[in-house]
Amino acid sequence: MGVPVVLLLLTILLFSDFLFSDGMLFGTDTIPMGYSARKAYSDLLREHGELPLWNPYILGGIPMVDGLMGGDMFYPTTLLQFIMPVHRAIGLKLVIHIFLAGLLFYFYARENRASRGGALVGGVGYAFAPYIVSLIYAGHDGKLFVTALLPLGFLALDRLLKRARVADAALFGISIGLLILTAHLQLAFFACWAFGLRYLWKMVGAWREGRRGFVLRVTILFMAGAILGAAAGAVQTLPAYEYTSTYSPRAGGVTYEFATSWSIHWEEAVSLFLPEFGNYLDFYWGENAFKLNCESPGLLILFLVIAGFFLIQRNRELLFWYAVLGLSMIYALGGETPLFHLIYAIVPKFFRAPSTILFLFSFSSAVIASQVLTSALSGDGMKSFLRGTAVASGILLLLLISSWGGETFFRAWGDVVRGGLSPQKLQVAAGNAANIQTGALIGLLAIALFSALVYYGRRKRWPAEAVFLGLALLVFLSNVRTDRDFIKTVRMENYFREDSLIRMLQSDPDVFRVLSAIPNYQDNYLMAFGIEGARGFFDNKVKWYDELTATNLNNLDLLGLLNVKYILASPPGINHAALEEVGREGNRILYRNTLVLPRAFLVESWETVLDREILKSRVLDQKINKRQIVFLDEEAGIPFGGDRPISTPLPVEWIETGPNRYSMKVTAERSSVLFLSNNWLPYWKATVDGEEKKLLRANFAFQGVALTKGEHEVLLTYRSEPFESARIITFCAAILLIGSGSGAWFRGRKKENHNE
Repeated sequence: MGVPVVLLLLTILLFSDFLFSDGMLFGTDTIPMGYSARKAYSDLLREHGELPLWNPYILGGIPMVDGLMGGDMFYPTTLLQFIMPVHRAIGLKLVIHIFLAGLLFYFYARENRASRGGALVGGVGYAFAPYIVSLIYAGHDGKLFVTALLPLGFLALDRLLKRARVADAALFGISIGLLILTAHLQLAFFACWAFGLRYLWKMVGAWREGRRGFVLRVTILFMAGAILGAAAGAVQTLPAYEYTSTYSPRAGGVTYEFATSWSIHWEEAVSLFLPEFGNYLDFYWGENAFKLNCESPGLLILFLVIAGFFLIQRNRELLFWYAVLGLSMIYALGGETPLFHLIYAIVPKFFRAPSTILFLFSFSSAVIASQVLTSALSGDGMKSFLRGTAVASGILLLLLISSWGGETFFRAWGDVVRGGLSPQKLQVAAGNAANIQTGALIGLLAIALFSALVYYGRRKRWPAEAVFLGLALLVFLSNVRTDRDFIKTVRMENYFREDSLIRMLQSDPDVFRVLSAIPNYQDNYLMAFGIEGARGFFDNKVKWYDELTATNLNNLDLLGLLNVKYILASPPGINHAALEEVGREGNRILYRNTLVLPRAFLVESWETVLDREILKSRVLDQKINKRQIVFLDEEAGIPFGGDRPISTPLPVEWIETGPNRYSMKVTAERSSVLFLSNNWLPYWKATVDGEEKKLLRANFAFQGVALTKGEHEVLLTYRSEPFESARIITFCAAILLIGSGSGAWFRGRKKENHNE
């Protein structure tokens, strides 16, 4: 039976509930964000026939590409969203990448002289490791994509470092481009770190051997591939860097505390070997607020890593992978060690969650495991393998015996490691003791069966295929014990259902926003139905909108300015004279806000306020009538016609409202400012009667256009210069990589055929 078939059958077995249903794979981030954002992207592209660069549905509007809100917009498997329901496409992409992770790892391990059995076991261990599978439950699809593609990058790189061929450099560049296009730039950055270390490791050795010319050629090809690969991903990185470093709450960097948030802690470090120790989900007792994933590469894989320590003297190549293990562990521990202060000084100040680097730990572990098993099955490394068996079993026995101490052991652990556990954490830890004991006993059995199969399969010369499949199955079953807790197929309708309130909102022809005051029912939910919300779940929001609204969405005057026409609430509801109940279903009540202001209206009085704090206080001041005056942070550039009280906003006539443009007709009776409660960004350009005008920043966070007296047609267009430049760079780099790689490959094939 071929390796691809084995990996495919195991993948189908693990995900059969999802594959043979019409449901969706549950993800804690998929539900509030991932599904809605991808549904909006697909719907907007279909409806308008162009790439949506602006998402109008949450937080006053967010850039799709520049803000990374569209996720993997340019990644190949995103095409699935246009040929099947989005909720099915999201899940299928994840399943495909689990399979690819195993297959690509197998090819990489074989390239590095692992036996078929070692490569298969390593591939099964890598693909079905709790680290990668648990990302599904967390809804971290970008992380999963990077993890799955990592073996491809190392495969191309190692071939390049051995052969110095153009085709391999091109494949290396393509792999880097794909990693970046997954849209998880943090993990792509870490992957490139690892590639750089691999290059240095190999080339230092070649230089010492006197192969100077070879090193020079490899270096040129390596740099060319890396640069072109980065250029191929430019459409994802350059706009995001410009936006994040300038316009998001992360602009100017993040604090050390933020950068170290979501590190792993010492109990989680032990869980890399025995997942039940620190545990996850309901049994998690670690330092973080909660735990929705498991970083373990799998117990049997780490057992082989332990055995590998006894092989280092005979296989110096293992040193590199142990170095990657150590470096990724130090980084993942974050603030648990003082070394992260040095890391914080070096790494870009946008990142948090140091634990995300453990995909490198998982990959390195699988590489070591494939080499150790290859050595053991050949007979050369059997003694080292058996020593590893003894050490790994001893660790499990120690954890088993310690857990019998119950609350006494965990109190002592907390005192030594953390300076004490809280009563709540201590209670959870003590209650988790039975899980530790079960996991340790099953782990001991798994190691015994695995070791016996290796030892007797070699000694009694059992059929190699049977031994390989048996070992792979043991690794699979050992991992699935943990994996099954993170695979949950659910009905999409249980989370996204078009009820009477949704239909009521969809039937309103006006341009408006909705505010949800219902916990776990935020505005991202409404995005899935094409309804704009005033808030939402998204980290990379526009910083001044966040600053203005973060703690002020109970200010009804501000909600009116934000064009919040409707408010959703739970029983007993909201009692306010300005709110009129218009519908209810289940535990949801819909109110109409009678104080709402139009999305766009003319204001005939304005004031320039240069101080940001004063400007914000004026906007939040409920005594100031925002129908009559708008506050600007610069001069309007038109003559001021004097004050005239206006009780009703002067309306506009909408011509078009789309993801990349808004157009309207207005009639100004005198010089006025057209105010729009969409987020101001310099990427929005304004034209009045075909002539470009400056887009003003109005009321701290929004858009304004100065108009003279008369009838005007106003057009606002989203044009991101970073995106425009980046997509040209991406296109040219992709053509170069594909063209040079294909040409070099065909020339190589022709030469080989000629030699034959």
